[in-house]
Amino acid sequence: MNEELEGAFEELTAIEEELRDHYERLLISEDELKHSVERSRAIVNAIPDVLFIFNHKGTILECLASDQETLLFLKKGSLDMGLMTFFQRR
Repeated sequence: MNEELEGAFEELTAIEEELRDHYERLLISEDELKHSVERSRAIVNAIPDVLFIFNHKGTILECLASDQETLLFLKKGSLDMGLMTFFQRR
């Protein structure tokens, strides 16, 4: 009975160590993601133009701009629109 308990304890200890390792890696990844988001925001805010993100078919998925009024205007009618349609309307 003691051997079974010792074996179960060792197994739980190994699982705990593995979970702690995963948790530490998750915290590091979270910090790296936060840094990346901050960097991306700084780049978008420094660029005076509008950036469009679109898929391989030319459909606008997202638009980014440092000017919030421009951004709101573009997002209202531009998302899910094709690039050709977007530029024909402008």
